[in-house]
Amino acid sequence: MLRHLSLYRSFLKLRFKTLLTYRVDFILGSVASSIMQASTFLALFFILRQIGNLSGWSISELQLLYGSMLISLSLNQMFADNLWAMTYFVRSGKLDTFLTRPINPLFHILADRFNHVGIGDFLTGSALVILALGNLPQITLFAALYWLLSVILGGLIFFSLNLLCSTSAFWLLDSVTITRVVFDNHQFAKYPLDIFPYVLNVTLTFLLPYGLAAFHPIAFLLGKPQALPPLVPIAIIIVLTAVSIGIWWRLLPNYASTGT
Repeated sequence: MLRHLSLYRSFLKLRFKTLLTYRVDFILGSVASSIMQASTFLALFFILRQIGNLSGWSISELQLLYGSMLISLSLNQMFADNLWAMTYFVRSGKLDTFLTRPINPLFHILADRFNHVGIGDFLTGSALVILALGNLPQITLFAALYWLLSVILGGLIFFSLNLLCSTSAFWLLDSVTITRVVFDNHQFAKYPLDIFPYVLNVTLTFLLPYGLAAFHPIAFLLGKPQALPPLVPIAIIIVLTAVSIGIWWRLLPNYASTGT
């Protein structure tokens, strides 16, 4: 574990040196993402000012939900974005590089790239959460710790589902399409799940459980009746992560090197 942390720190330093070589691009990439997410919520804010609430959720509560989801998304963007490149690694044969070095190949793939675009989403999400908490009743230490755990585990949901989808590159040679179809469903989970049809609600809770990243934890903290018991999302996410990693390793032998 300590060896991997040391290696990751080295990878991260190298990545930042590369990014800061082009500082304007680094800043613009982070700021552009932040502006896009902020403008999306701003549009929702103006709509909610006219209707008052959405399925019983106030503007501040929706702000907390949206910001928490954005933080979970940003963790995956920053630390696991390289899974989107699995198709390229397979087609180009670059996956051989990860497989022949004396470190865990999955760890190497993740550590190989830090996506600075996630910084903008992280800052935007954090700002939304802080502003929302200023208009909500003071939370307890337990609530704060549970919220922190939920956003971290939310990042694991994105990672696990992307990892599962990336395995399709081992036999289809293209995992991007499948990953995109699954990934785009997270957009629904930025809003209260009970505004959607029952089938979609269940799908986002148990099949593609993006709803466990923010909706159910935040609903529990706010005392909403739709919330699952707090240990249920935690258990589901841990199982999903273990299963996705296990399947990735199980299917990795299907990879056929290009020989180049």
